[in-house]
Amino acid sequence: MIHKQYNDLDKILSETNDKTFDISFDGRLDEQSDGKYVVGEFVTARLKGETFKMKAYVPIDLASEYDLYKKHCKVTAELQMFQPKRNDVHFDYRTYMIRKGFVRQLFVESIEHCTDRSLTMIEHIQYSQEKFLEKLKSKLPIESVQMLVLLVFGDQRFVDQSMIDETLHLGIYHLFAVSGSHLTMTLGFITLFMHMVKVPPPIRTLIIFSLLFPILILTSFAPSLMRAASLFIVYEITQYTTLKFKPIDYIVIAFLLYVLFFPMDVYDLGFQLSFVICLGFVLHFKTLQQIHSPIILFLYINFMTLVYSMFVLYFIQPSTNLNALIHNVWAIPLLQSIMFPIALIIIVFEFIMLPTDLFMFIFNYFVSIYNLMMNMIDTFHFDRWLIHHRQLEGIVLNLTLLLWIIILSFIDRFMLSDYVSRLNMLKNIRFYCVLLLLILFIYINHLLYYQDDMVVSFIDVGQGDATLIEHRKIGKNIMVDVGGQVDLNQLNISQPNQIPIKESNYQFTVRDVLKKRGIHHIDAIMLTHFDADHIGNIQYVLKDFTVDKIYIPDIDTEKKLYWLNMMSQYDVDVIPVRFGDYFQFGNTRYTILSPFKDDHMFHNKDGFDNYYSMVVHVDHEVDYLLTGDINRIKETRLLPYVSQFNVDVLKVSHHGSDDATSEALLEEIQPKISVISVGEHNRYQHPNENVIERLNKQNSKIYRTDELGMIEMRNSHDRLKIKHYKDKRHKKRIVGNEKE
Repeated sequence: MIHKQYNDLDKILSETNDKTFDISFDGRLDEQSDGKYVVGEFVTARLKGETFKMKAYVPIDLASEYDLYKKHCKVTAELQMFQPKRNDVHFDYRTYMIRKGFVRQLFVESIEHCTDRSLTMIEHIQYSQEKFLEKLKSKLPIESVQMLVLLVFGDQRFVDQSMIDETLHLGIYHLFAVSGSHLTMTLGFITLFMHMVKVPPPIRTLIIFSLLFPILILTSFAPSLMRAASLFIVYEITQYTTLKFKPIDYIVIAFLLYVLFFPMDVYDLGFQLSFVICLGFVLHFKTLQQIHSPIILFLYINFMTLVYSMFVLYFIQPSTNLNALIHNVWAIPLLQSIMFPIALIIIVFEFIMLPTDLFMFIFNYFVSIYNLMMNMIDTFHFDRWLIHHRQLEGIVLNLTLLLWIIILSFIDRFMLSDYVSRLNMLKNIRFYCVLLLLILFIYINHLLYYQDDMVVSFIDVGQGDATLIEHRKIGKNIMVDVGGQVDLNQLNISQPNQIPIKESNYQFTVRDVLKKRGIHHIDAIMLTHFDADHIGNIQYVLKDFTVDKIYIPDIDTEKKLYWLNMMSQYDVDVIPVRFGDYFQFGNTRYTILSPFKDDHMFHNKDGFDNYYSMVVHVDHEVDYLLTGDINRIKETRLLPYVSQFNVDVLKVSHHGSDDATSEALLEEIQPKISVISVGEHNRYQHPNENVIERLNKQNSKIYRTDELGMIEMRNSHDRLKIKHYKDKRHKKRIVGNEKE
């Protein structure tokens, strides 16, 4: 269906130049962090009598004139495709939006007129939900509101990404994404209580249904809650038939009915985790019935939930935290048995105008306990016990997951057997062979991940620079620049906490690349100079990752003071460096070739900061020259020194600007490969065609981030593999000094 809509829209656009659309804003509108646009996530657009689902961007000055949430509007707009994935990250925004049924991005240029429209029932619910959450913010700390939203509504739009990342990293995300388990437990307790007091079955069913539907309405029919509700409904209805059902029958019927009415929910993470883990409970139902010890039952469910959640989380997060078993011991009782019921009471009481002060106080108390536990976890460094997923692919991934299931099946048989049979099973060599294989595959995962001695990734951050260097065998991570787009013209040096963001793509570029690779600690960051497109994201990097050292050029500029003030707020050593300084990581030597001690004598203000750029030579089996934004004048001064070094890969200066990468420099270093970090369709028209011509004259193979996305170079012994991420099929290989 979605492909047909794409084709229909393409056909219409090919036949007309009309940029006029009739649109309806069907969802909430959020202001972007750059303050330029208001974003409508759910917009219905009509063109030539056809209706299409789009994501709309409305200039904030236009949006302020209209209450767009409830309007039909006639607008003039530009359509754009969703950007494909350009970096080695888990999240593919374009695929995600296509699967949700969106065909284009719509950038509104002008609004001719708007008319009122009536809201649907779901829109009224969502609108009321947003107003309700705004009301809660005045009564609860923002962190408590976010926790309540995650537990009950499962809506991540109102929650800081750092909180979600923390739950993913610790292996307890399923406790939030599978909020259906909270509902199941709550309804289970209610059903058990009614059974104990001998409530007649018809009345019991009526009470359950009367509780179920208001909760679904309040949560806007969240997929994980819908799973729990559909199972309860199927179970209750079948109690009035003469047919006999097995546990697996209930989940199959519920799944088929759900997918029949809501097919697109199969792409929802909560839906996937909810049904997969629920399937695990069904498959191990007999074992669960035979376990009489509450402690053993709890530990078994904990382990089983972790194993089955791996089938989903292996594909969306960079690693599995083995300490998730420990985290779930305290998180499951705290979140499911205590905090979720209290959160539910707060919501219900608020809606029916009953006092909630006591329950809010109790909820805040348990939020503080949750934070205390999280701080203790940070203190004991539990995050070190990780299984990296990055290279766990193909047959290795499938066999590893299969072996987990085999071990669970063995535990099932062990639990269901008598004493003598258990002794015989313990003597069965096959179990130990399976366990050994599992350990072997986990070991293979680590071998595959660390087989590359050094991996250099030129991250596609648009018009900017960010390079990640991983020394995998010794576990060291270096960054050279971090990208960013900060409006330095609006910086106020006296207010270091207020950084005017123009546009920052940090979240889906630098952060997600590092997170996918399981990187939480950066040993050193080299900031070549203080321009926004090289240093702008440093505040976010320091917030999200621990950093040992930051190296900056030993110069004095106005911009330097601002960034030093900002970095002083974090626990990191900032070290000025100049020509001749060097440091070593394993067998790799980083040598600083610029700035020079006498660079302050340079008085030409045009290109002043670029002239001061740090230049770094990376001496490894494959040698790199990283040149920041230096210009030709600095290149001339560098010629006597760069001639002493071998250069296999040149990181082209200043995004391919014609004021750098001179013919003299190229003749001196003769790079085999040149990398240009540059934004697609940038307003500077980088890279300059003269630079491309000079590189081609040297027979240097050119790799550009605007054309190829992130460029990754893996060095293992005498072999260099080059891969880019705009089209994963593209691979090159260099062996020794010869191209293959």
